[in-house]
Amino acid sequence: EGVCADCVDYDKGLRRGAKRARRQGSGDLPDAIAAGMVSTPLGDIALGATPAGLVRVVWDNHADAPRLDAVRRSRRGSRSAREHVAAGKEAVADYFAGRPLRDCAIDYVLLPDPDTLEAVRAIPRAQQASYDKLPTPGSALLRGEALGNNPLALLVPCHRVTRGNELPDEYVGGPDRRRSLIELEQG
Repeated sequence: EGVCADCVDYDKGLRRGAKRARRQGSGDLPDAIAAGMVSTPLGDIALGATPAGLVRVVWDNHADAPRLDAVRRSRRGSRSAREHVAAGKEAVADYFAGRPLRDCAIDYVLLPDPDTLEAVRAIPRAQQASYDKLPTPGSALLRGEALGNNPLALLVPCHRVTRGNELPDEYVGGPDRRRSLIELEQG
């Protein structure tokens, strides 16, 4: 009723992806990663990186967060992976301080639907774009799944992706965090 079939598919994909992120995580994490944690006004964010770049920047409700916390406490990971984690922590702190988000190296090899994730990174702070305008080949359902299961919160600002001119209710960090992020950016 007033919503096209693609938008219905996009919402279905968002729900499916977010459910997977909260229950199963965003896919395999390699054994040789470094991890860190940063506290934000909206809750803790866990980070994980390989020597090539970040593979996780996830909210505390994400299924990968406990494993990343265990890796963080064990102090594993190569020097370059730890440097990527440190850069990610600085980027998150900058974001919440209202400064431009630093460009961090991302290891796209381990990420689902890197085309969609990369397209979302181009959406400027305090702006929004509809999923159907993203320059990526994926279907509405696949785009929704990739963004619902976004393993790189804030760095891939999926909270800025709309359904036409509407903001979907689903967000991997929860709808309250999504609204808070949008308010922070527009404030």
